[in-house]
Amino acid sequence: MSDGSFDKAIGHGAGMREALDAALALDVIAHRYGVSTTTAAFPALGKWTVDCRYAPTGSFPLLDVGAVLAEARAIVDAISLALWADGRIPRSFAW
Repeated sequence: MSDGSFDKAIGHGAGMREALDAALALDVIAHRYGVSTTTAAFPALGKWTVDCRYAPTGSFPLLDVGAVLAEARAIVDAISLALWADGRIPRSFAW
């Protein structure tokens, strides 16, 4: 999963969650980073679909958008911290 092509391979199409679940099952360290396709911990993100990107600006309530962004930020922060703690983020990485 860390070769930089997996994200492009699964895209946003049908079966994306199933493909991610399969990849996570095959990666021996992926479980360490708390990556999951379940929506229980992140209900706002669970409601987001790729089609939301094509809706006109202002189509979604600001509180809903804020909840999606907050959940996404929490995921990025948690995974980044775990990767950093494991020494998997190169020192040359530009934050």
